Amino acid sequence: MLQEFYFRDETDPNYIPDTFRVSDELEALVYQIRMTMGTTQGEVLGEPGFGVNPEDLLFHTNYNVQALTDVIYYQLEKYSSLAKAYNITIDPVKYNDGYREVGIYDIKINGKSLIGYSYDVDE
Repeated sequence: MLQEFYFRDETDPNYIPDTFRVSDELEALVYQIRMTMGTTQGEVLGEPGFGVNPEDLLFHTNYNVQALTDVIYYQLEKYSSLAKAYNITIDPVKYNDGYREVGIYDIKINGKSLIGYSYDVDE
């Protein structure tokens, strides 16, 4: 049976108090995606290529949105054991919040939006 540590924060709308482990595949996949997105390459000992960290790729290189989307798909295919069992789509969307251009990566699992990452669009 699959077991993962429970890492949702109290501010997460789906937070469940007093939970330490989960055995739900979907919850484990969400964790794997969050870990992949939030890790900077070189941080994991023995896996120097693991991690996306979109802010580093967007602000410290000349990556465009499609190139970053391709990197996310590649990382999930290579490092997420559960990603192959689900239909994962990554939709980059830009909008103006009245102050600046903002981009969001809407990550859908089996057609349902479950995770989002935002970033400032460099104009």
